[in-house]
Amino acid sequence: MSDGCGQVLTLLKRADTVENTNQATQVRDRKTGIAASTVLPRCLVWLGIVGSCAVGAWLILPSLVGAYRLEAGGRALVKALGGTDLMEWWYIGPRTVQDPQALLEAIAHLQKADSQPHAWRLLGRAWVAQGDVLRGVDALERAIVFRPLDPVGRLELAAAYELVDRQLQEAKYVDLLEILQGAVISTPGTEGGTAYRPEGWENEYAYPTAFSLPPEYGERPTLFLHAGSRVTYTVELTQPAVLRFGMALDPRSLDWSGDGATFEVFVDGTRVFLEHLEVEVARGGWQEREVDLAEHV
Repeated sequence: MSDGCGQVLTLLKRADTVENTNQATQVRDRKTGIAASTVLPRCLVWLGIVGSCAVGAWLILPSLVGAYRLEAGGRALVKALGGTDLMEWWYIGPRTVQDPQALLEAIAHLQKADSQPHAWRLLGRAWVAQGDVLRGVDALERAIVFRPLDPVGRLELAAAYELVDRQLQEAKYVDLLEILQGAVISTPGTEGGTAYRPEGWENEYAYPTAFSLPPEYGERPTLFLHAGSRVTYTVELTQPAVLRFGMALDPRSLDWSGDGATFEVFVDGTRVFLEHLEVEVARGGWQEREVDLAEHV
């Protein structure tokens, strides 16, 4: 009995030990589960923080870069133009450039800071100083779009308008019809170019005439060019220039079956204008166009 009891007791103890071991294992499993479930939310929190920082940096970085470009462009512009009073510069010496290389550097920086409203004001001064007044005015107008109530920006824009007005009064006007005699005309009916001569000119593909079209309906001097014809002028551009002209179709052709005409302008072999004038648009009369030739000076 004693041996049996001893065996039984031993078995019971073993069973108790096994049971206790199972309980300990369960406790450890619970602890492990608790630890794992605690680590996972912490990882998510850190991932969220890192992601938020990345998004914030992505949103802020362009502004930081723009601010740097604006500051660098402003310094270069002061070096190029000097630290004169703003309004004095506009009204007295807007074309005075002390350091041309610094001016180019300023323009390069400011063009990359186009999200900064003040950059457009500085670009306006820079381009005017470079001689491109129309581009400068455009930049100042953009600055006003960003900040419509900026009084200094409006003063600068008004000064730029006055500068344009003075330059227009001093500008040299060239009527291309008046210098047609010095032009070379190429047409499908001639091989190569032919110098235009007013006496005895009988080329039906290209000739000076006059059209009466809307909106004025007055006789407007016109150079008629048949499809495939070209007129070439030699004009010296000594200052930023603008080519202004009107496109139209011969009134007699408006009721013909056709799709209109294509107009092109070249400067030293480089095409600077291309537009197809459809018949329905041509019925409205003269289509006024303007081509900036400043970069070809």
